[in-house]
Amino acid sequence: MSPNHFRGFPPTTRSFLTRHGETPEHAWDGSTRAEYATVMLAPLKALCRDLAERLPAIGPRIVAEPRVGASLWGAEGIGAPACRIRFWDADLGRERSPWIFVNVTSEGIEIGAVDQDPRGSGAGRLRSALLPHRPLRAHVAGLAASGWRISGTPLPDAGDGAVPDDLRAWMIGSQLRVSLLLDWADWTGEPGLVDEIADRLREIVPVFDAMRGADLRVGSTTA
Repeated sequence: MSPNHFRGFPPTTRSFLTRHGETPEHAWDGSTRAEYATVMLAPLKALCRDLAERLPAIGPRIVAEPRVGASLWGAEGIGAPACRIRFWDADLGRERSPWIFVNVTSEGIEIGAVDQDPRGSGAGRLRSALLPHRPLRAHVAGLAASGWRISGTPLPDAGDGAVPDDLRAWMIGSQLRVSLLLDWADWTGEPGLVDEIADRLREIVPVFDAMRGADLRVGSTTA
C-alpha cells in the first residue's frame, strides 16, 4: 500500500478529539498542533484522496477538492481545525449543493448527507421525489430500518393524514440531515474503513440525488 493511501485512524485519534475537539485551534500549543497533524489531519487527507478516487463509481457529478477549506473542513462556530470531509454536486458547486459528508468525532465516524440551504431547497426536492417514486420510498425505508437517522425541522402539516406513515419521518421542511454513525471500536486502525465508507456513500446517494435534483437511479419512476 502506498504511504499516501489511507491506513486507518490511529488509536490516539479518538482520545485527541475527546481532549481537543471543542477547543479553538488558536488556543493550541505547538505540541497539540503537531499531534493533530499526525493523528487527525494526515489520515483525514489520505481518506479524502482515496474516497475522491472512488467518487465516479459512487455517483455522477459528485466531486471533492482534497484540501483544507474545500473538502476538508472543521466544525462551524468554534474555529476548529479540519475534522470533516464533504463532497458536492459539480454543477451546483460547493456553496449551493447539498453535501455528502464524513464527520470524524469522538463519538464515532459519521457518514451522511445534509441540505445546507437554510430555506430547505434540497429537503423540498426530496419530498417531491418521495411521494411518486416507489423505489425511492422503499430505499429510504431500508435506510431507516438499518440505523440511518433522519433529523431536521418537520413540516407543520406532516401529521395531518396526507402523508403516508412510512414517509412521515422524511417530511422535513429545512435542515435535513441523514446520517449513520460507525463505532470507533470497529474501525480504529482499519484501512478497510475507506471501503466501508464508500459502501455507505452508495447507500445514501439516492437520497443525495433527490436532494440535488439529479436523475433518480433507484428502480424506475413509476407511481
